[in-house]
Amino acid sequence: MVVSGGDAYYLTPDQLVLIGERLVALPNIQRFRFASKGLAVAPGRVLDEADAWVDALVAVSDKARRAGKAVAWHTHFNHPAEISWVTERASQRLFERGVMVRNQTVLLRGVNDDVETMGTLIRKLADNNIFPVSFFVSLSLFLVRRCCLASTRGCIMLTPSSTMSISAIWSKASSICARRCRRYSTSRQDFVARSPAS
Repeated sequence: MVVSGGDAYYLTPDQLVLIGERLVALPNIQRFRFASKGLAVAPGRVLDEADAWVDALVAVSDKARRAGKAVAWHTHFNHPAEISWVTERASQRLFERGVMVRNQTVLLRGVNDDVETMGTLIRKLADNNIFPVSFFVSLSLFLVRRCCLASTRGCIMLTPSSTMSISAIWSKASSICARRCRRYSTSRQDFVARSPAS
């Protein structure tokens, strides 16, 4: 289940709690996520003590965890340059408060469609406890060449070498994430065990 509406950052804290609590109460919903690019474009909001949005997300996440359900913030970074020192501090705050943050990336021609850039992005995300879970490729990528010629502006042609590059990117992501996820799992268990609320 995805809560988006364009971007969950636009929800008021009360709306976030209302939606989250209703989803937690539904027996057929085991996992849901709030989709927001907010961590990439306005990470300072996470650090703002006067802004109750993160407190609302933490409250929903904690309630879901107690009910045996998983909640995550799905954010959207496409390039390592989007991760600033403010993002790093905000990510650490979310991690300390027990919020799972995942990332989805769009594969963009000329921006992040090479192994080095995507590898750097994945490493920076993982170092900040943001789990790279997927990257999107335009559906037009999978069309035959003659169908793509009409709109080549946003189209990346899948040649054997680009297919190998995508495979290499995903392989690199998988190995980095496997190492980081083991570290997160262990540190999260330690964190929960030490937490007075648990």
